[in-house]
Amino acid sequence: WNIRDSIGNASGIIPNLQKWLAEEKDDHMEGRPLRPSKKKAAISSIRLKFLFCKIIGAIACKAHPVILFLDDLQWADEMTLDIIRMMMIDPDIHHFLFLGSYRENEVNGSHP
Repeated sequence: WNIRDSIGNASGIIPNLQKWLAEEKDDHMEGRPLRPSKKKAAISSIRLKFLFCKIIGAIACKAHPVILFLDDLQWADEMTLDIIRMMMIDPDIHHFLFLGSYRENEVNGSHP
């Protein structure tokens, strides 16, 4: 598997995103308004989704297919659902099977 070649220099986003998310959570929990770095966060979110798809694409191959099963998707956040959508339409991901389950009685028509 050639993950490093697949993600290139994008691997540096993970520690930075983790730090940003921790700071935003601290601010939110302490009642402070969120930082005006929404644009930066949106860009990081897109890059993280892209990076995740690239990692799956690098790992999954004919000799080693990947199956990802996620349970309780009724509690999935929008970013998780976006990553799932991206994996399903990414033309560079092959030999990958996604299975998801949710509790139908815990979602309504407004659920993503």
